[in-house]
Amino acid sequence: MTSYLKKLTAVLLAAVLIICGAPAVSAEDLLFRGSISADSGLNAGGISIEVYGSRERYSKNGLKRYEHYYIKTVTTDSTGNFSFTRPAGKTLLRVDLSTLPRGTGVSAMTRLVDKKCDDPFRLSRIDNITISASGDGNVYKVNLNAKDGSPLFAEYDTTESVSASFRDVTYDTLNYVELYRTVNVNAGGVRGSDTFKLDISSCTVNGKLNRLMDYGIIDEYTRQEIIDAYNIDTATPDDLRPEFFDERTFTAGGFMLHSERSTQDVELYESILADIVNVYFTKYGFLEPYHEFVNGSSTLREKYFHIYLVDPDAIRIDSEVAPKNVVGKTMKADPTNVTKGCYIVLSPNEPEDFRTTLSHEIFHSIIYRYLGKDCATWFKEAFSNYGAMLCLNGAVTSMKKQMSHYLNSPGYTLSDSSSYRNRQYGLTLIPLYIHNKLGGVKTIKNILKAYANSNNAFKAIDKGLKKTNRSYSFSSMFAGFKDLNAFTTFYKIPDVSSGVVPIGVGKDAARTIISSFVTADTVSTPQMTLAGNSAAYFEFRSPDNGRGNLTVTVETLDGVSDASYNLIVKGRSITIPARRSSSAKFVTFELTDFGGKYDTAVLTAGDTALLAKNEVSFRAVAYYEPS
Repeated sequence: MTSYLKKLTAVLLAAVLIICGAPAVSAEDLLFRGSISADSGLNAGGISIEVYGSRERYSKNGLKRYEHYYIKTVTTDSTGNFSFTRPAGKTLLRVDLSTLPRGTGVSAMTRLVDKKCDDPFRLSRIDNITISASGDGNVYKVNLNAKDGSPLFAEYDTTESVSASFRDVTYDTLNYVELYRTVNVNAGGVRGSDTFKLDISSCTVNGKLNRLMDYGIIDEYTRQEIIDAYNIDTATPDDLRPEFFDERTFTAGGFMLHSERSTQDVELYESILADIVNVYFTKYGFLEPYHEFVNGSSTLREKYFHIYLVDPDAIRIDSEVAPKNVVGKTMKADPTNVTKGCYIVLSPNEPEDFRTTLSHEIFHSIIYRYLGKDCATWFKEAFSNYGAMLCLNGAVTSMKKQMSHYLNSPGYTLSDSSSYRNRQYGLTLIPLYIHNKLGGVKTIKNILKAYANSNNAFKAIDKGLKKTNRSYSFSSMFAGFKDLNAFTTFYKIPDVSSGVVPIGVGKDAARTIISSFVTADTVSTPQMTLAGNSAAYFEFRSPDNGRGNLTVTVETLDGVSDASYNLIVKGRSITIPARRSSSAKFVTFELTDFGGKYDTAVLTAGDTALLAKNEVSFRAVAYYEPS
């Protein structure tokens, strides 16, 4: 079409609209007028405001999701006023913090508007800086405050250092060392500083050593020296199985249970073993493991997989943390060459605790049977917990606590298993999600088979999912799983495959990273960088007996590939906004009737990339306005 024809078409179309009575939109109707009001003695002129248009991507049950695109940048005049021709629909305003006067901040960094004018931004001097820590000191938040205590937004620089309570960390002092993080903040000449404890007491030895290396407290040589000291083996080198003077044996399938005849309630323990064997190998058809052990220079294979019941002080074996009394352990016979066989040493305890431990340890042996090799720590612990749930028909209290440890350790990748209270056990939410939504036990088996020919847990999951259904993938699974475990109370969900009973978690597994609104307020999340296959959760709660609107704007700071953000609301049900394949730099969620139908909302952020080295940085600001 020629330029002349295009112009003619436009003229004719405008004429048709006028003839048909379409309402004309004046320039005045599209003009937005805004301002930045400055405290006494401050100049609000020359501040840049970025203008973004909005595309509505989701609208249901009072929750809307917008993605924003850049339009232009305007600058305030000498009185702090600015104006522009706004696009149709919602408009996102973002203050360019780098253009603020030195030592000042604004009351809001972003604002979603749809009117001709809006309440002004406020420019104030930064009076003080507070630094608060959470997540055992691994996450901290910087708050810039005005003289009246209201929060401000401004650019700031941070420096930090970590010190230890011991100058030289050794094998003997590792479990007693304390770490302290000092954070210094400079916001345009206004300074703040705080020191808080980095609690690593609940980490495994590997977790402590990794943290000490991350903070420069020890080097690789010291780390290896401590590992070698902790690996002192106090058990019999050739065959680690205990010997009983008056032995009682019980067989169920390919398993043989050994115990002293004097063991109390032994018949009950034998019955529990029979039930577990029936669930795993008769009901679900997993491959049965067998026992291999090293005797001198030979590897011997026996018909039965051996399980030993021992008193707490009857045997000591090598463990990752230190030689200690055994509660439950799937012990590999040759620590230098993981074979398909292994055996379990257990201490008898309460029957239901025994059922939980035994089913977990037997599933370890099933994993070894499929893989024929060792695998990622988080994978074997998470999937063994899943196996235990098959026998328990759900999660017990200890499992829910482990899930809470995972949910409260944002920013760690799935493979960072030794960093936070053995959080790998809580990652059972992943196989649980696969069971409930992506094909049940059949898919779990496919993943185990795929891992035998893979050197990476994520690749194994990806291959196993595709084996069940070509439309499944790790990244899409992780995105959905991230949303659904944001509210574990409602995790018992219908399965899409026939014949699979969904496994529930219950309401005891939850996060503690919570922001509660009291009245009109602004809450900002700390800037976070998520590595591949990691997620973070920020929970917002409405005021007691209060109703209003909640607006949450997320800004992706560094790359948008494989990033996923959602706001999930809890009331009578869970609402999960639909996603698009691509991610925008800014995403805004708008929730009406917050405190009415929905009293809780969780911002979920995830880096769904397979590789841990992939990084996505973001921050978010939440506004609550009473209705």
